[in-house]
Amino acid sequence: MGKMGKSGSKRKQQRAAAATTTTVSLDQTVQTTKPNREQGGDIVLLPQEFPPHLPKPPRGSFLRDEAPYRDSFGEALSGPYEGFAVDDAKELSLPCEGDNTGIHEEIVLSSLETMEGEGIFRTDVTQPFGLGTKCAKTYVTRCLVGERGTTYKYLGLRMFAHPWTDGSEEAADDRGGKKRKRRKRAQGCDAKVDQLNQAFDEAKTTSTIQELGKSLTMRTANHLRDLDQRRRQRRAPATRGRPNFDICLINRMESSPDLKPYNFGVGEHNNKSSRSGKNEGNGTKTSVSWHADSSLEHYSTIAVYQTLLGGCRTGNDKSKSKATKKNSDEGKWWVALRVAHHSEGPQASQRRRGSTTEASIVEDTPPIAVSLPSGSAYYLLDDFNHHHQHTVLTTGDAATAGVRYSCTFRLLRDSHNVRDWIDRGNAAIRQFHKKGPKLWRSEQLLLTEIESEWIRQFYIQGTGHHKLLWEPYWKNPMKELLSIWSQLEARTKQTMDLLRAAAEGKCGLDAGNGTETKPTKAERKARDRRRKALGTIRDLVSRIHIHNDDETVTELYLPFAELLEARAAMRELWGKREKDHVFHEMPPDCRPMEVPLRFGDQTAAHRSSGAAERDGSTGNSPLPASPAELRELAKQLARCGKAYREGNAALLPPPWDTDERKPPSPTPSIEKKDGSPRDHHAKPMDWPGWDADGTTFGLELQQPWAGFVANGKKAIDVRSYALPPALLGKKVMIIESASGRAGVSALGNRLRLTGGGTTRVIGWCVFSSVKAYETGAAFRADERLHLVAPDNPYGWKDGTTKNAFGWVVGEHHRFGESSPAPSGAAAMGSGIRRFRSLFQLAAEEGVEPNPAREKKNNSKRSSATRKKKPNGRKKRKRF
Repeated sequence: MGKMGKSGSKRKQQRAAAATTTTVSLDQTVQTTKPNREQGGDIVLLPQEFPPHLPKPPRGSFLRDEAPYRDSFGEALSGPYEGFAVDDAKELSLPCEGDNTGIHEEIVLSSLETMEGEGIFRTDVTQPFGLGTKCAKTYVTRCLVGERGTTYKYLGLRMFAHPWTDGSEEAADDRGGKKRKRRKRAQGCDAKVDQLNQAFDEAKTTSTIQELGKSLTMRTANHLRDLDQRRRQRRAPATRGRPNFDICLINRMESSPDLKPYNFGVGEHNNKSSRSGKNEGNGTKTSVSWHADSSLEHYSTIAVYQTLLGGCRTGNDKSKSKATKKNSDEGKWWVALRVAHHSEGPQASQRRRGSTTEASIVEDTPPIAVSLPSGSAYYLLDDFNHHHQHTVLTTGDAATAGVRYSCTFRLLRDSHNVRDWIDRGNAAIRQFHKKGPKLWRSEQLLLTEIESEWIRQFYIQGTGHHKLLWEPYWKNPMKELLSIWSQLEARTKQTMDLLRAAAEGKCGLDAGNGTETKPTKAERKARDRRRKALGTIRDLVSRIHIHNDDETVTELYLPFAELLEARAAMRELWGKREKDHVFHEMPPDCRPMEVPLRFGDQTAAHRSSGAAERDGSTGNSPLPASPAELRELAKQLARCGKAYREGNAALLPPPWDTDERKPPSPTPSIEKKDGSPRDHHAKPMDWPGWDADGTTFGLELQQPWAGFVANGKKAIDVRSYALPPALLGKKVMIIESASGRAGVSALGNRLRLTGGGTTRVIGWCVFSSVKAYETGAAFRADERLHLVAPDNPYGWKDGTTKNAFGWVVGEHHRFGESSPAPSGAAAMGSGIRRFRSLFQLAAEEGVEPNPAREKKNNSKRSSATRKKKPNGRKKRKRF
């Protein structure tokens, strides 16, 4: 085995020295060592040519380390397959530079078997040719282990990594906490404790994989150094890759009848069978098809550690006699390699454009096959993966071949870690105050990518996959992605509304109805919205140098409509993928889960329950879910563009009904005779009661903020909503409540302000105006006025806070001994919540505030509270 794969062997050193001194076939030598210079000045070193004078097996057969091709096999390893290196089990068990302990197969195998017992290895359903094509089960069971947040997309399926850990004081602390919980809680927390125990056991097994990766990293560095020296000796470009790994894909392979047959003709004893057309490869099957690994950092090394359980645990055994050699291949696992230029790498997409992978295969160089013993490792160094393909074959059944575990360590390119996409999403959210076609396009592409390549990829892998990965790491990242998705969907609706309102304004809908009838408040607001939207679009058009209405449509309206149609097509294809018949053959916990995305009316219904909002495990969108409805919206947006160009209101589509302001309910909405909703605790901003005669309103503020406003120390009160316009310039009582949880009212919907409690009216203020904050910088600039520090729970949170409102305090007054309250002001006996922290106050306790324009909630409550004396007069309630 040392002769075959040991990168520092004497044979290879002699070959490297001879390459610089030989005079035979000088032209050929120059040709095989001269690099290719591609476009942009990048140097690409293609594999050396196989010497034509050396014997090689018949076409369709593999070159192996056996007679009569031993010399040819050695030349292939040092020539066209340079960069393929092997360490056997004995070499790996010995310490090396940077690894003082070595790799011990029994420890690795024990961890792998533990992972198998815990159900971590799973059969996946891939879609090799992309959305809309056939799905297929993998022949192997597998799992991904790696750094936190890493993923690996393979054959159309994104695999999510089990985080590896290095010893894990955190896991140990968790386990200690579990034991204490067991002693303290005999009931009610067993499920939680079991989850923590499972997480700790998984941490122990995955840490073994991490230590294996560290050891292989050190050995990779040694092999790269040797390869670099050999290349320099023949004046070839130096190596460019770095020895590092961030994931490990572990495959568990068995030789089952389901594997694809493979025509495996090799060596002298198979030449006759190859000519006769019969396959005496004796049941050779492939568990992994020909491929070059994708999604990797260019020039990075791939290291594969294999261990076998049962079956044939040895590699090439030259001590066998000729009598037993005929059956020596039975029960072995083989790694096969072939030369295929630009299968991967920086030039792959350009060089293979318009051609298939098979067209890149170099037919003059024979493929090779290597059988390695259990506990060994092989390396595809530097650019080897760029110009070679590999596959895994077996020549036995389940009894003779046993089980093969392969731990493949790779270094991924950027964008395969979930944190990269969360950062992109938060960066996009921070730019919501800006507008423009490029920004809108990047937002829509990001939205589609997050939904298609992350959220749907996670949930299609079933409840078993979710159970294994959710709590150990992926719970919080997926919630963050769902939150970003929700905000991008809301941003999509806002952009569509802006484009539609601009088109309506361009068509003259903001000019009034042409009659002397006074417009309603809603009509005035709609008119103002159209006028503002048209001004925004015209300002945008002037900034990006669009010269006419035709360009406005082609640059703003039509591209956005096309992006909506693309997302509709994506969702339609994902719907077909989730219903593919292959899932019927899978266990129930491997079948697709419901994707936690709520659309349109579903969003309002889900929010009404409150649980999803608190948990954050769902994404909410004001847009429709159906691809057909989304396509219809895209068509309507295109019609808005046409109406904008023509200035013709007749071309406008009917109003789209995608707003979530219409909350669905299992029962019809009950309204009173005057049209106001039964729920009196969430009045709209234009509610007539805000301006009713004889009404007094109070604002709840927790300690110490109430005192700061009453004393004038706090000049701006920060809220997440605007002040009802009717309350501007009016006295608002300051209701002081006990300090409690930030953002959560400490009061119920009905107040009792008498009886000596902590809730009381301490003064009043007049709000002169409302200031809207759209950026964190603007919010922080007024810190001395609103007194909200950046680390305060009420502070601006970049990436989360969309906007805030500052209620500017004008006049203010605090009641005290020297300045008593006006008659009845501080003696308010009761109050009822009208909107958020705003209460309508009444002087008598137990009597519901009743403005002149509002009737009682219902007749039953009225009759119950109006107890009459026998003479028919009302009975006054005593306090």
